[in-house]
This record gives sequence, C-alpha cells and structure tokens, in this order.
Amino acid sequence: MIKTYHNTQNIHAFSLIELLIVMTLISILSMIVYPTFTDQVQKLRRQDARTSLLNLQANIERCLSQHNNLSLCIEQLAQPINSEQGFYNINIDNMIDNTIDNHYILTALAQTSQILDTDCQEFTVDYLLQQKSYNNNQQETTSICW
Repeated sequence: MIKTYHNTQNIHAFSLIELLIVMTLISILSMIVYPTFTDQVQKLRRQDARTSLLNLQANIERCLSQHNNLSLCIEQLAQPINSEQGFYNINIDNMIDNTIDNHYILTALAQTSQILDTDCQEFTVDYLLQQKSYNNNQQETTSICW
C-alpha cells in the first residue's frame, strides 16, 4: 500500500500582482494627500504670524498707554523678535517724524520652512490695527492670509 501525505497546513501568501496593486494604490493616494497636507500645515503656521503680531501690537498699545513714548516702548521690546513658534521674524517699523507721533507698523516675514508658503510671505499690522499680507512678489494677499 502506498502512503500519501496530505499537507494539512494551509499556506496563505500574497502574489506579486497583489503586492504591486497595493503599492500602486498607496503611491497614488500619497501623491494626492501629501500636497494637501503640506498646504494645511502652511495655513496653520500662518496663525503663528497673526497671533504674534496681534500680541505684540497689544503690548505696544499697553506700553503707550502707560508711557506715551513709542521709542521707549520699542526699546523695551527686544528687536528683532521671532514669532512664538519661530516661523516668522517680526520687526517694528517706527514711523515717527516731525508731524506723526506713536505711529508704527509691525511686520512678520516668513523664515525657516515657512518660506515655502509663497502666498503669505509677509504679514503687517499697524497702529490702527489695519492688517495686510503680501506674497513673495509683494502683491497684496490679505483676503487669503488674514
């Protein structure tokens, strides 16, 4: 009598075609998702500039209400200033001349990885709380960025 042995273990494996299909799907999804993800990250980082500018503007106004001397207030706030998360460099432009007193413009310029956000390279807010933003070609993009 001839003995035959049957394999009682079922071996499950993926074929090469199945692996290629899965890898293709993953690469297509990543091509769609990655640009969207980076755009959202850049938009979230814009909040760093807006928050830092408005906080600095409030600090200047508080100092001005106490001392009524913009030069003194600017000296108390170290220059240059980085935004809270470090994605923007903030400058205070003192617009004092013979006729205008306590006028200033705060400017946040993109730095580090936020330079890649070409739509919102520069944010400004002035003593009247007028908010503006500009792209890398110095065209106004306030409606997009603020």
